Amino acid sequence: MKDVVNNTGYKVVSGGLKMAKQKQKFEIKGDRAQLWLDGYTKAILEELMATGDFKSISQLLQIAVINLYKDYEAKGKLKKPPESAEERIKNAQLIEEKDVEVD
Repeated sequence: MKDVVNNTGYKVVSGGLKMAKQKQKFEIKGDRAQLWLDGYTKAILEELMATGDFKSISQLLQIAVINLYKDYEAKGKLKKPPESAEERIKNAQLIEEKDVEVD
């Protein structure tokens, strides 16, 4: 479980958002997350949900996280997981093929 503590905010619950009397934090248990949001973030979520383009808060957050991840990945801000042995061998073979000179 991971907690990030900031200021008082809102809690995402099934069916919407409600005021929380706790500090802003983030908890993951298995494949479920519980978060508390500030008023500005809550207003943005409500505005996006009002468009009708998302089936649920979960879908909206999933899309937002994937887009943010792609942005960070493109900027090189993320650590890449270590390559497997198979990937290292394949990459080494591709590099060798590029280094071969043809007369």
